[in-house]
Amino acid sequence: MNVLLIQPPIRDFYHTGHRIYPLGLLYLASALKDAGFSCQVLDAASARKKKALPIPPALSYLREYYSEDDKSPFRLFGRFYHFGLLEDEISQRLKAADLVGISSLFTPYEEEALAVARLAKRMGKTTVVGGGHATVAALHLMNDPAVDYVILGEGEERLVALAEAICGRRSFESIDGLAWRTKEVVRINPPKAPRDDLDALSFPDRSLLDPDLYSFQGKRYTMMLSSRGCPYRCRFCSSRTISGRSSVRLRSVENILAEMRICFDRYRIRVFDFEDEHFTWQRERTIKLLEAIEAEFRHDQDFGLLFENGLFSPSLDRQILSRLKKLGCHHLNLPLVSSSDKTLHRLGRPQSSASFARTVSEATECGFFTTGYLILGLPGSSLEEMVDSIRFLAAQPVLVAPSIFYATPGMDLYDECQKNGWLPPQEVGFSVLRSSALAIETERFKRLDLVTLFRLVRAINFIKSLIDEMEDEMIYDEATCEMAAISKAAGEGKSGSNRGGGEGKREVRKADEGEGRLGQPLGASSVWEISLSEFLARLIGEFYSRVLAEEAASGQGEEAAGGSFLLLGGEPALSCSHPLSPRELGLWLLDRWLHDARPAFFRIQMERPRRDRAGYDHTQAKSLSHGRQALAKAEQAKAEEASCGLWPKASSEASSERRRFIYRMVRQADSERVFRIFLELMDRSAIRGIKNPSLSLIWDLGAYP
Repeated sequence: MNVLLIQPPIRDFYHTGHRIYPLGLLYLASALKDAGFSCQVLDAASARKKKALPIPPALSYLREYYSEDDKSPFRLFGRFYHFGLLEDEISQRLKAADLVGISSLFTPYEEEALAVARLAKRMGKTTVVGGGHATVAALHLMNDPAVDYVILGEGEERLVALAEAICGRRSFESIDGLAWRTKEVVRINPPKAPRDDLDALSFPDRSLLDPDLYSFQGKRYTMMLSSRGCPYRCRFCSSRTISGRSSVRLRSVENILAEMRICFDRYRIRVFDFEDEHFTWQRERTIKLLEAIEAEFRHDQDFGLLFENGLFSPSLDRQILSRLKKLGCHHLNLPLVSSSDKTLHRLGRPQSSASFARTVSEATECGFFTTGYLILGLPGSSLEEMVDSIRFLAAQPVLVAPSIFYATPGMDLYDECQKNGWLPPQEVGFSVLRSSALAIETERFKRLDLVTLFRLVRAINFIKSLIDEMEDEMIYDEATCEMAAISKAAGEGKSGSNRGGGEGKREVRKADEGEGRLGQPLGASSVWEISLSEFLARLIGEFYSRVLAEEAASGQGEEAAGGSFLLLGGEPALSCSHPLSPRELGLWLLDRWLHDARPAFFRIQMERPRRDRAGYDHTQAKSLSHGRQALAKAEQAKAEEASCGLWPKASSEASSERRRFIYRMVRQADSERVFRIFLELMDRSAIRGIKNPSLSLIWDLGAYP
């Protein structure tokens, strides 16, 4: 019997290629080959290509929130894509197969798995579906006539038994964890407990994949599992339901190292991503494993470890973090979920915001780049609680990574959503149960609220990047313990980031009470403030650069290379004979806002100059005079800002204008209600950069009037 195991293509707004490495299929292939069956693996999602598709009808409501024309740094998603092989390419590989095994790991991609099953069935093949989603929705999948069998739970032994049953060597009744048909009636044999001895499993057969298709930062990459199972039962997760056990089953250190040696020597793999549910479950075993890995692979400078599935912050300490750093692990993914300890307890999450903050502090001291994950839109959460969680992560030296909650079968919160009528109609199907679909709404928050929070997190991360840039541009004088806001390129007479228009100094102000000048000792509580005009100039510069890059890529920017042409709301607004620097453009727009012109930031468009047959530029003629006046005003505003600061805090009128300005930066489609809450709770809140926790920004927004 020839068996073909397939990971289906993916259809979504985004796709992270190396995160769907088909490790499970490679385990199954090894088991089948050990039993004497011929087996191949087709990763139809790994092909490095994508095809734009219309947004499916079930997701058409998202057009209101995801715009292809949004070029801002705060954009969310744009187009909908098919990632991977197309149907005709998959059908070529199906020809030689007798039994087709199809992976259905994730609920929102059920339709892609069924599409492969229908294709195989049209070609007369026997089909079996397995994976996480298949385990919790076996009966639902069996209702499709294209699916002959479904395997529940871990499949190494069950798939071999099924292949033997199809060949007539054993009965279907004898196979636990199998959904099958008899006389058009679907039967489900209950699964038994999974095996404890993981060392007895054959290593995944990586010879069935092209190793060059899987890379991380230019190095060959693979996933690893040092254990299976999770000891916890978080109500927003279905892993415990899928694994069928409440305990963690561990592989021996020797067994793990043996597999890593094969990957390292035979396939020249250098990056190992451990996808355990709880890698650090047993501290002593974790340290022993890391010591063994260090002793085996420390000679190779390209060697590195990843933990893309995240690490449980309460189980990390300085010793473990130090060993991870030595092994080339530079990035940590730490799930916070929520900053509310009450909510964490309600969700069955055994951690606290304090333990998270402690781990982040130690990780930063060890030199890690850390991403903190939170879940927005959890049933039972309020908008105020979600904003508080954002504030908490904003003040930590982490990149803020929001995930919109989506309910899938197998998790406790799915049953709660179903009971309260928060799930989409059944006829829509499972395709809307994905993070990008914003499917869950309750009486405490709506879809528009979640979109707004998502965009505000993007804004905070952008500010964090500015803080890091400022830190890079500063020189710390250890002899005098003073911080000077001087560009590293000051000696060359220009700004280090080319955003200063030739200035040699960066405008950064000490915001500590009673200290208003540079050069004061930088204590542990010191806070530095970036001017709003500098923030705007950099923000607009980012936007401006993206638009020009797109024009150049499409061949439209060549004619306008010598000048800048800007449309606001469809009307010519600014034109000048030279390309605008980001700061010039930012200051010009700032001037427009201050004088109540109020252009809509997210509607800015770039346009090539319109010339008649004589070569006369009508666009420039209409707006050149206004553009010169605007730039002159911007230079004046720039000089005033340098001398007395933009919008002195003593001026309530100026403070009110600042709040209105920030509010107008958000698209009209965003939730005003959420933005009001955000402004109120973010008042005088610190936003810390990622690389240096001592440098932070106070974003003084005040309460929206």
